[in-house]
Amino acid sequence: MRLLADWRPEEIERWLPDRSLAVSVIVGAHDPRITAEAADRLAEHLRAPLRRVPDGGHVLPEQMPDLVASEIAAVFDATESTEPTKPIVDRRD
Repeated sequence: MRLLADWRPEEIERWLPDRSLAVSVIVGAHDPRITAEAADRLAEHLRAPLRRVPDGGHVLPEQMPDLVASEIAAVFDATESTEPTKPIVDRRD
């Protein structure tokens, strides 16, 4: 819960597993805690797509659960395709 309560993008990397995984960054445009610049840096660092939700705030899973579920499903769908797709983070580098 600390990660959600006091989120700092530079700390995210230590929470990631030491294996490849598909990722996507989704952020609310009206999030008072996570700046657009922080979301951009995180997405760039992870080489992940970024989706900025125009009407979203800080707690997107509660505010827009269907949208968040769709985003998660899209990441899973992308990893099930036959061709490798971005985003993939490989922490073994």
